[in-house]
Amino acid sequence: MQANYQLKEETLKDSMRGLARSINHIVENLKDVNEKIDRLEASQNIIVDKLSKKPEYLSVGEVALIEGVCEKTIRNRIKEGAIPATKNEGERSYKISALQYYETRTEVKSKNSSRNVS
Repeated sequence: MQANYQLKEETLKDSMRGLARSINHIVENLKDVNEKIDRLEASQNIIVDKLSKKPEYLSVGEVALIEGVCEKTIRNRIKEGAIPATKNEGERSYKISALQYYETRTEVKSKNSSRNVS
């Protein structure tokens, strides 16, 4: 009978050691997951900071995305004077002042439709 108790006690101790190892393994994995979450949150905060700051200048491509038209349409509107933009001597791309663009933007037109923007 004594041997039977010792056998059960040894089995119980082995089970407890195995359970302790499993718990330690889970805790280590949780630490790794928490570190990864912290890094992702830091990256997310950096991205949100960059997105929340309004740029001083917009590119032709950015304005095209905003208005839902192609870049050539935006370049044509710049040449017509409908969109205020500058291009310094020797530069290949237009600089569109974000402030001026949003102040003068009252109507969005495309070949198929027209709508007012508030």
